[in-house]
Amino acid sequence: MRNTTVQDNGSTGVVVAEGSTAELTDCSILRNDAGIDVFTQSSAVLKGSIRTNDNLLNGATVNGTSIIEIRGAQVEASRNGGEGLAAGSNSQLAVFGFAGSQGSTFTIDANGGGGILLGDSILNVFSESTIAITNSPLGILCGAGKIISPFGVGRFVIENNGVGLDFGLDGTALLVGGLTVRNNGTGVRGDGAGVLTFISIPSNPSAITGNGVDVDLRFGARATIEGVDVGTITCDSTVLSRGTTVCP
Repeated sequence: MRNTTVQDNGSTGVVVAEGSTAELTDCSILRNDAGIDVFTQSSAVLKGSIRTNDNLLNGATVNGTSIIEIRGAQVEASRNGGEGLAAGSNSQLAVFGFAGSQGSTFTIDANGGGGILLGDSILNVFSESTIAITNSPLGILCGAGKIISPFGVGRFVIENNGVGLDFGLDGTALLVGGLTVRNNGTGVRGDGAGVLTFISIPSNPSAITGNGVDVDLRFGARATIEGVDVGTITCDSTVLSRGTTVCP
């Protein structure tokens, strides 16, 4: 689907279902009941300029062992009534390591719910790309989900949200380089989280600063914070931490 606008529909704008595949290039999905829905072992590849804005519910949803891949696209999910993107039931949002994936962006702003919701699902970032989330109640919520950016090429700019990164029970992260969390009520919160690993590298440094509370860890969360510029950290007695920034 190329150069297409899908707008003002009483149900979902674009549905990819039941083992289907779709490639969307330079498309706008606007003011529908829901924006994009990919489910039941299906896949959607996003290219060019993609906008899924001003929908009543989520900007995009992926469920049922399905995938939304950003391949060199400039994606925007803003002013939706629900989440910018919600991923559940063993699905994934991904920027893979293809040459054509370099320079991908995902900009999420002013949604009624969270920016990205990961429930038992994964956000994989393997190419040089930027994910920017602002002005949502939650930037990224990981409820048993995972954020994986292991190669030092991803950039995450999480600012002006109620909570920047929120890891619930068994939520995990491996973020090497490129993490900027600032001007949120709470920068990073881990309540019963699994293993949270934040590593800064010289070529792509990381910082969690300027938030009301920069890092707040509770209820058995485990964290490795190595080389990251962290302003304040609070922990309860059940937390295990190591690295250059540890619980006081």
